[in-house]
Amino acid sequence: MTAAGEHIELPRVARRSLAPTGPSLALRLRVRLTRARLDRDLAEDARRPRDPAHALRARQLASAAVRWDLARALDGTLDLAEERGPVQARPAADVLAARSALRALAGRLRSDRPAAVQGIARAALLVARYGDLDPDRPSSQVGARAAAALRAMG
Repeated sequence: MTAAGEHIELPRVARRSLAPTGPSLALRLRVRLTRARLDRDLAEDARRPRDPAHALRARQLASAAVRWDLARALDGTLDLAEERGPVQARPAADVLAARSALRALAGRLRSDRPAAVQGIARAALLVARYGDLDPDRPSSQVGARAAAALRAMG
């Protein structure tokens, strides 16, 4: 009430729902800790995610942010291989030999076109395996793996 005895109508404020929105913290943590296994599973068959963890990881992989992160990682891998050169480390030579396939894969990941999760998961595994160009890791098949990921993306 005001001093003049009038009622003031206050605007209604929307109440926030206390119901959780999105995946639970436990599920997000489980996906984070088992990401490599989930990516392997999705790279084999992503048509029907078998549980909430697979479904969440599939949504993450399909997001523009993750696709761009993967493309940047591929570019970084190529830049590092070019700095090292084929003489310094065999993995660098393998990456340089696969340069065109890796560039094509990075470009497809950046594309606005929809992509199959199976291909994105294959790209994620490729980045995880070869991203740091560890000279002790066998890295043959880089080009074949990149081409397979690109094909699987559709």
